[in-house]
Amino acid sequence: MLEVKSRESQVSVWNYEESVAKVKVLVYKKRNLDEEIVGELRIARQELSAQGRRIDFGTYVPKLPAWADYCQAIGVDKWQS
Repeated sequence: MLEVKSRESQVSVWNYEESVAKVKVLVYKKRNLDEEIVGELRIARQELSAQGRRIDFGTYVPKLPAWADYCQAIGVDKWQS
């Protein structure tokens, strides 16, 4: 059975300095992660858009999925990215 604890039992004594230090680290990590995600999305979109330019006539090069397929595979709406 799921036991729901009250907020008071979860936090015995809240400390401003500890909370600021903890959240500051989390915000820093999130910012870096956001930048990494945006960079990877840019690269993926650029590579998937470049598929139309073929310079390898006479050889078989499998076609990559489309940008919409990539977005669906990573669980993101293509209009959000």
